[in-house]
Amino acid sequence: KLFANENTVKRLKEIGASGRVVWDGQCKGGLIEGAGVLRQEVTEKAGGRTKTSVVLYSGTSRKGLRHGVSS
Repeated sequence: KLFANENTVKRLKEIGASGRVVWDGQCKGGLIEGAGVLRQEVTEKAGGRTKTSVVLYSGTSRKGLRHGVSS
């Protein structure tokens, strides 16, 4: 689990419905903790083609709150 503002949580749920959201790092007490990467991946079909978009947030987290930058 991670903590975020309401808009971020809503967007992550939308991404999760048509793709996936994965934390590549450790968890402590069920919350993201320490160094890691939050990967948001969405696959969409348009005009007979499949498009995959990926956003990576790398950095650290503490007690479910992430700190880092997107790429």
